[in-house]
Amino acid sequence: MICIDPKSTEPFVFPPRDMREECMEKGYFIAGFESAIKHGENNSFNFVLNNGARSIAFKNESTKYSHMIPRNVIDKIRAVTIHHYHETIYGFSFLDKDGEVMWKHGWTTWSE
Repeated sequence: MICIDPKSTEPFVFPPRDMREECMEKGYFIAGFESAIKHGENNSFNFVLNNGARSIAFKNESTKYSHMIPRNVIDKIRAVTIHHYHETIYGFSFLDKDGEVMWKHGWTTWSE
């Protein structure tokens, strides 16, 4: 996972499709999140990789709900807004080439 400097004004930009496909052959990418909240609007979540592996940051909390990024959205993602306050990440907004939100997870509205 890549973490950008929270003081940076530059967005984290997804690599082009051909590079993502090459990375998928050699590695994995975030394909979703798991959360204790059915609708996913909280800041306690684990990452789900495209091979099904899950992070364990919140292993002591109930994380029974999986929120997977729709397959038709993954190919259109070109940038991600990381919603954070200081060192805490609250959510993610996945944007298309025009900057439109394609999908989001976590607390995203309070920081928009």
